[in-house]
Amino acid sequence: MPLLIVNNRPGADAKILKRFGEPAWNYQVVRFLTAKGKDLIPRQDKVWATGPLARRILASLKAAKRPVPNYLQALADDHLDTSRKSQVALAMHCFWTGEMKLGQLDGVLETEAGFIDGHEVTLVTFDPSRLTLRSLISKASKLSCAEQVYLEKRSASVKGAKTVRFSKDYRKAPVSDQRRQLQGTVFAKLDLNGAQATKVNAWCRVDPKKALNWLSPTQRGQAER
Repeated sequence: MPLLIVNNRPGADAKILKRFGEPAWNYQVVRFLTAKGKDLIPRQDKVWATGPLARRILASLKAAKRPVPNYLQALADDHLDTSRKSQVALAMHCFWTGEMKLGQLDGVLETEAGFIDGHEVTLVTFDPSRLTLRSLISKASKLSCAEQVYLEKRSASVKGAKTVRFSKDYRKAPVSDQRRQLQGTVFAKLDLNGAQATKVNAWCRVDPKKALNWLSPTQRGQAER
């Protein structure tokens, strides 16, 4: 239940500020509390950007042992700092298959169809804190989606991997080849963020119910009309 407490207002607002030790002159603060008014996660001010705020909501839900909606996870993933992301390009017989199968993996944030050295590749952006490079390559190999591994930076832990400079050797496929599974479906008309589009593209043809689970209630209503 969202509740707004206004600074420098007498009455009930002032009493609540005093109860929680919040100064009357202050930056905006978003706190996450239990029904008894206890902090679910430690107080932190100056957190107003979408990504950090979404991650604090996720942390609060986890602290309360409540389920985390997929669309909220996608929102946090879409705003994850670049420094917390990694990339690898994986060659296979068809990058459409790569976008579908690899996009299903937890920890994969976005996929993109492209080419390197004449090979079709899926450029995978992932969160290494949830999916390590070694684990990603292992899972991709089992899915027949790692005939060749192209790394942005050399890694001694990955045998047989080729180091490439994506900016030089990688070529993005045309728009018509991106997220091919999504095209022609009801989901294609929705305003999806990058992480959502990746997950919906991965599931919409093989399990539409899982694709729906990545939508917000409003988006789901639009898709089911």
